[in-house]
Amino acid sequence: MTTKVTTFAPDDDLALALALQMMLWSSVRHLPVVEDSKLVGLVTDHGLLPMRRDPLVEGHLRQRVREVMHRPVKTIHPDEDARVAAALMATVHIHCLPVVRGDELVGIVTSSDLLAGNGRPLLGSERVPSVTEVMTRSPVRFRADDRLFEVVLRMMREGVRHVPIVDVDERVVGIVSDQDVRVVLGDPLHALSHSEELDLDELTASHAMTPRPVLVRAAASLGELARLLLDEEIGAAPVMDGERRLVGMVSYVDLLRFVFAGRWPLVGPSPR
Repeated sequence: MTTKVTTFAPDDDLALALALQMMLWSSVRHLPVVEDSKLVGLVTDHGLLPMRRDPLVEGHLRQRVREVMHRPVKTIHPDEDARVAAALMATVHIHCLPVVRGDELVGIVTSSDLLAGNGRPLLGSERVPSVTEVMTRSPVRFRADDRLFEVVLRMMREGVRHVPIVDVDERVVGIVSDQDVRVVLGDPLHALSHSEELDLDELTASHAMTPRPVLVRAAASLGELARLLLDEEIGAAPVMDGERRLVGMVSYVDLLRFVFAGRWPLVGPSPR
């Protein structure tokens, strides 16, 4: 876990929170909110990303941190087994867990921390399984001109946070994540219930997608996948075959489940 954690107070001005978030964006995406030494909430990139492109951003910045922080917060004790942390992250699809002793915040652990600290046996071994063993086959996918309304609705129904965008030949041209959706629409639930006000019929997947996303080969090892997720700081990647066609999706959740499910040793030398 990381023990030197930047925190906010609930009544801090949101302008300060956003400024710090932008300064630390390359390495910090989750900022705990502490009051009287007790953890009371969590500010995440989900809460701040939509404000980056909001024309009323100055109005938003007059808010207080408590108005955008997430609560209650899933936490873990510092003496808990790393497998428990990984299982919790994978189950509820979160990227971090504040580490608390009683009510006091003592650190924070992220999916990247767990992969970096416990995925070493995956790196550099010729016998490491390939991406195909953990990926989701035949994932939900859309075309760039599909309605964004349908994309968001399907993501929520399927409980997925990333969907690939493909062309007529099934080659990946982009990816839409829950973060991308929040940048364009704000809260997805609110957007779906106020679709007429937001003119969702006019928006397509191309308005939200990240073009030319990072891809991973189906034949790549899980060690290569671990490096990719850590180096590129991404949560998921489309999986392509030798013809660069979409064959699956793989995420940090898939890798955490594999590493911490006893299917690969967590300590000691790699198998020979």
